[in-house]
Amino acid sequence: MTPQKPKILVMAPDLPYPVTSGGRRRMASLIQGMANFAAVHVICTAHESPTDCAQWLSRLGCTFACYRRRPHSLFSLWIGRMIMIICRCSLFYYPDEKVFIDRQFLEFQPDVVWLESPYLLRYALEWLARVPVIVDYWGTSEGARRDYANARGCRKIWEWFRWQAGRGGERSYAPRLRDIVTVTRLDGEFFRKISKQSRIWPIPMGIDVAAQGATRPEDPDALIMTGDLSFRPNVDAAQYFVREIFPLIRAKHPQARVRFVGRNPAPKVLALQDAAGVEVRGFVPDLSQVIAESAVYILPMRLGSGIRTKLFDVFPLEKPVVSTTVGVEGLELTHQEDCLIADTPQDFARGCCALLADESERRRLGANARKMALQLYAYENIAQLIKETVMTAIASFDQDAGAKQ
Repeated sequence: MTPQKPKILVMAPDLPYPVTSGGRRRMASLIQGMANFAAVHVICTAHESPTDCAQWLSRLGCTFACYRRRPHSLFSLWIGRMIMIICRCSLFYYPDEKVFIDRQFLEFQPDVVWLESPYLLRYALEWLARVPVIVDYWGTSEGARRDYANARGCRKIWEWFRWQAGRGGERSYAPRLRDIVTVTRLDGEFFRKISKQSRIWPIPMGIDVAAQGATRPEDPDALIMTGDLSFRPNVDAAQYFVREIFPLIRAKHPQARVRFVGRNPAPKVLALQDAAGVEVRGFVPDLSQVIAESAVYILPMRLGSGIRTKLFDVFPLEKPVVSTTVGVEGLELTHQEDCLIADTPQDFARGCCALLADESERRRLGANARKMALQLYAYENIAQLIKETVMTAIASFDQDAGAKQ
């Protein structure tokens, strides 16, 4: 019998709060949705103190347990990576973590298990016959395939092995799952091809409908990109923009400036400041402020997969977006209606220059993007999708169990 208030055990390979990355934003968005209709117990593995996270989850009415993962030596990390490559599987498994997770499962007695990313799936395989297990795939191995296709020299060999490890894990374990959650419909189609018996549930990120548009004065010459500046797709995007696009913009708009803002700037990103008009900032406590102060948001992505969670900081602020096709992949954005999409340096530069010169067009695109986002990605809509996924999984599992008796 399907419970009116199900008990959901959420397993995550990181803390969902504070929200300092796209993965954490994803986790926080879904946990908030679950807390609206279920009793939620969150278990995480993390290196850092979980105090802030515990307080945040408590305010949502969730319970929490964290396994403080021991820092691994560089040698052990490389050994782990080599094992993943040899086994063609990128999923985690540490015996001490398995003991902790099993204990949490037995004490909480969940009606359903929700894995935030597949990285902890090997810990939950033995539960497949006992409870429904839902796995949220944040992306696909397509991101690793793109890294391989764009790599050069010896790095291409490493990227091929990394792609095969991710691909192997998907093909080994996804077909064993009854319910798979994806961030986009595009990722959903990917998993339908390799896991034909699974129910596929595309559930996007949530956005706060109460968020307001930008009120801070903007710099009409400023372009901005945000994100983890040590993440390879972001590093590649920054280099691509400064080397191939920005000179074309400066030739027509000499006052143009670009800001790269985000945590852990890689040396390759920091070196970009040698070019005129380029600024690199590290972590800032309130991204909305620096985004609001800029005229145009850029997303010159060529690598990666899944959804660009950074855009969910941009939509509420009504900022116009110029992006590659890869950058807006999986989002319901339309060229010239609520963003500009450009896949060559010339087209990208042309789009940026046009917006820097036309405030009314910036306002139109930004307002349309906000309207689209609030219609499709409002927390209320996401919460309903989560509830439908959970309740269907439980009811189907109970029905199958009854049929076997």
